[in-house]
Amino acid sequence: MQTINKEIKEIPIMNAMLLWCSKDGTALVVNHPDNNGIGDHLDSAFGACHYKWRSKSTDEQVSAIIKEAWQIAIEDGLSVKAINDALLVVPEYRKAMTGN
Repeated sequence: MQTINKEIKEIPIMNAMLLWCSKDGTALVVNHPDNNGIGDHLDSAFGACHYKWRSKSTDEQVSAIIKEAWQIAIEDGLSVKAINDALLVVPEYRKAMTGN
């Protein structure tokens, strides 16, 4: 299992697409759309790729991605650490988790 966030420094929640693969435990966040194919090898996605994402407030987006992160951990068996590490590129997520 691995988390991949190589060149990406920060991705705003509005553009954040959480990708994962339950088979190998990989999780990453990329900008939506993923025109570079960074996440092509992963089989599941959540966030900015959903058609109603942009109609949500920032707080609703943060809440939704945290809820989805827990569902991924519980239902797909990814480690909470892998998911958290992937989401750390999202400043709104970091603020929600740390209060800073």
